[in-house]
Amino acid sequence: MLSWYSIWKFQERKRIPVTAGTDYSLINHYRMELADRAVGFLLTSISLSIFTYYTFWVIILPFVDSDNFIHNYFLPQEYAILIPVCAGVVLLCLLSLFIGFVMLKSKKKKA
Repeated sequence: MLSWYSIWKFQERKRIPVTAGTDYSLINHYRMELADRAVGFLLTSISLSIFTYYTFWVIILPFVDSDNFIHNYFLPQEYAILIPVCAGVVLLCLLSLFIGFVMLKSKKKKA
């Protein structure tokens, strides 16, 4: 959790004077900035984990013997194509729905 001291040090680094009448919206801005960094770090680490898993599954695993224990941690090879295709179809459907709703709303605003 953020302490007032860490916020003060962060403000000091940014050359923002800390006075008795400090604008607390500025402090909340820095809290949000730290929260955004945490969310960004989390999303980046999840994406990197998925990318590493999928790359190992598709590129390296076919060259490993089928009786090796490492095959227990991965789905069959058929799913390596099926899962991204299904995810792409769902993504395109959701994108089409979003574009359709935006077009309907803009049409209603004009009328």
